[in-house]
Amino acid sequence: MQVRRWISAGAVVCALFAAGGCGIAGGGVRVAEDAGEGTTGPVPDSQPHPAEGEAFSIDPVAVLREDPEVRQDIKDLVARPCTGEGYDGSFFPVETAYATVAGTDVQVVVVNVLGCTSPYLCASGYASYVYRLWQDGPEQVFAAEEVSTTVMVTEGEFTLERQVWLPGDTADCPTGLESVPLTWDGDALAGGG
Repeated sequence: MQVRRWISAGAVVCALFAAGGCGIAGGGVRVAEDAGEGTTGPVPDSQPHPAEGEAFSIDPVAVLREDPEVRQDIKDLVARPCTGEGYDGSFFPVETAYATVAGTDVQVVVVNVLGCTSPYLCASGYASYVYRLWQDGPEQVFAAEEVSTTVMVTEGEFTLERQVWLPGDTADCPTGLESVPLTWDGDALAGGG
């Protein structure tokens, strides 16, 4: 496994967190109702995919709340919108990125849980999840439930990034970064670490 450290990358991550703020904007996030009876497993590949230009989308807060594999403390972080200085009560502490896994037609969404700390603090990530998007609902294919961890995606390639504290770092802003590539095994993302 190849693990790379970038000391200067910590500053870039800090800037991204500061610029990104705290998740979903707008009039709040719709909480999905119970879908009733239906299939709970993935739809076979023979099922039609979205038409060209269409894509599946999810309500990330509802997905996290309903996923039995998500820890309760993470669910508690997304129980209410962020409040306080800099928040207007409509932002939930999540950031999403939709992607297609490189070399496949597998559509996924990355959900990073950032928390409602000051948008100027660097170490604000709490957990990261990747869900495969099926017609009948999302399926969790990766989870990292650690503080200061995010999943990044670039052109269908996924990386687990962990902020690390180096000597002299303040408690709220680590300057080191470990980057671990995640690979698709046909069913899920996997990485070392």
